[in-house]
Amino acid sequence: MRAPTLLILPVLLASLAAGAAELRTPFKPWTEVQPAPREEFNIPKPERVTLSNGMTVFLLENHELPLVELALTIRTGTVYEPDEKAGLGPLTAEVMRSGGSAKFPADKLDETLEGLGASFWIGVDLDSGNAGFSCLREDFPKLLDVLTDVLRNPVLPEEKIELALSQARTRIARRNDNAMGMANREFQKIVYGTKGKAVHPIARVPEYETLASIKRADLAEFQQTYFQPGRFILSLTGAFKKEEALGALEKAFGAWPAQAAKPLKLTDPAPLNGQVFAIDRPQLKQTTILLGQVFDMRRDDPDYPAAQLLNAAVSGSMSSRLFTEIRTKKGLAYSVWGYARVPYDRVGIFSGGCLTRNEQALDALAALRAEFLKVRDTGITSRELEDARTSLLNSYVFSYDTPEKIVGLVRTYEYYGYPLDFDRKQYDALTKATLDDVNRVARKFLKPDEMLTLLTGHSADYGKPLESLGKVETVDVTIPTPKQVPLVIDPARVEPAKRLLEAALTAAGGVKAFQDVKSVRADLNLYMGSSPMRAVLRANLPSQVRADVAGPLGPITQIMAPNNAWQASGPWVKELKVDEARKNLRALLQTDLGILQWLASGQEGYNLQALDPVKDGERELLGVLIESERLGRFRVYFDSQTKLLAKIVYVPDGQSQDAEKLFSEHRKFGALTLAKRCEDRDPKARVKSVELTAIELNPALDASLFEKPERATAPPKPLE
Repeated sequence: MRAPTLLILPVLLASLAAGAAELRTPFKPWTEVQPAPREEFNIPKPERVTLSNGMTVFLLENHELPLVELALTIRTGTVYEPDEKAGLGPLTAEVMRSGGSAKFPADKLDETLEGLGASFWIGVDLDSGNAGFSCLREDFPKLLDVLTDVLRNPVLPEEKIELALSQARTRIARRNDNAMGMANREFQKIVYGTKGKAVHPIARVPEYETLASIKRADLAEFQQTYFQPGRFILSLTGAFKKEEALGALEKAFGAWPAQAAKPLKLTDPAPLNGQVFAIDRPQLKQTTILLGQVFDMRRDDPDYPAAQLLNAAVSGSMSSRLFTEIRTKKGLAYSVWGYARVPYDRVGIFSGGCLTRNEQALDALAALRAEFLKVRDTGITSRELEDARTSLLNSYVFSYDTPEKIVGLVRTYEYYGYPLDFDRKQYDALTKATLDDVNRVARKFLKPDEMLTLLTGHSADYGKPLESLGKVETVDVTIPTPKQVPLVIDPARVEPAKRLLEAALTAAGGVKAFQDVKSVRADLNLYMGSSPMRAVLRANLPSQVRADVAGPLGPITQIMAPNNAWQASGPWVKELKVDEARKNLRALLQTDLGILQWLASGQEGYNLQALDPVKDGERELLGVLIESERLGRFRVYFDSQTKLLAKIVYVPDGQSQDAEKLFSEHRKFGALTLAKRCEDRDPKARVKSVELTAIELNPALDASLFEKPERATAPPKPLE
């Protein structure tokens, strides 16, 4: 076995020696490597057809796969929303999709799509909307029926609206969590300016107040106004037969009246004058720097191709001017970027920026400004131009690598009134633009002296005051507190709400049984993690409460009375502020016993409205909206069969988005039927789950229990 190996070894050594000699041949420097000549590529052209109602359709057959995709571009967008209802457009699209139609309700719609392996979407963006589906060829008629029915006859159920609103409120609450997103949002507001309290539609964002003003009727009006064929541009790609497809589209859309729709004309932003703005965030260790100006150009401008080349040379890649000078050579930033945002129908914005350490933020800003001045005054080099040209021309192929991208571009050109071969003309113009063209555009359009500056970071770390930059305006990013909108009473919903609450009280033990409860002791297991903490709660209802908890580091006691409250941990006792005590007391009352006893007592008046039924898995829940001075506004939901409490939905004190408490495993506790388990879905709640192990109704509780404690006390022995 060893002899052949020894014989082969000299051969291998000889081969390696020859290979080593070849490897010693020096490689050519990359600057001497000539790129392969660009190959021409032919782009399939979609066929343009007009339906009998005037709706534009583009067809592009492709039988490579047995798939079909239908896509709509819709003349709508958030720019069409009323100022006081910002957020309405995306909310409408979301609920149309999640709520389905009468023919295809939410559950059936999702089940149908899942069974067919199809995708289905509806959305509203800044200045356009979209809808469509992708499916197997044989399922096209079914999905076309689904799409047209959902677009034309959406149900817009109240529970889906409330869910979408809750998610939108959560996005508002978290919108300052990301420094880059916050900087870009405020940058847009500054560039486009404000008129009174109204923000320009391009820079407008939803607020709690605007969401609170949105009702179902607003969604219905938005859908009826903007989701109609006069605003649709449709494309169909994939494995279809033209005549069959046109027949199906004519049947689906032809009889649907198409009202003519004109584009919305927006005002352009005013020129800037070099202002400096700052968002001070002490928790940030890095600073986001943005510089920008109004870029007075649209895409149909003859200078647009030269502007593309200028942008690519200055900031288009890791070898571009900004990246090379500021990051690679000077080491002043983690990342550097620049954009020439040139829309189809309005003037654009040129902006650049970087992300850097707080300590070198002002140096990085100075370097950015210097590079923009240098580009304007001396232009770019011929080498930078050719690198930018090669990069842009080579990237064109990725805009046409699928039929869907091809028709997507064509729909866009149709939407904005551009020639359908606009991309071809731009490609040719990019190949012909000269260095003089690009540098002339730099001199004409770049205005570093007018660029506004926005720094988002901790200014105390900058080394010298921001005022060294001149006059600095502080940007307030505080999220406006949601205002409580008065409850609009619908008389038709009052009596059903009363009947439901009466049925719920009866199912849980009866009004008299709850009225008879004057005091209570409850033995509980509290779950902050996987291990429980034993606790005992004793209360003289409704306003004296004492909780003793066996904490992991020793006992904890909390006492709440109408005018005083204390919290003790071991020997340490502190008095709680009145607002904090009321917050804790309200949380303790947000249980099934607390809410039902409060409802039965009749001690406080309240407004109420019946809510539409909602689905919770397989069961149906019936709800009531309640508004009171003491407990605020909240929603209670009961199982439609048992009428036992299933959940409450409320806004925690000091927060803005809804939270939930879920009630399950109901059982008899004396005369009452209560939930054994309560799960808290408030993300800020420390105790995530509470288990009721035993309860004693109307125990004799000494008044001294609710006086200021000398120290924390361990919970008493469990009830038998």
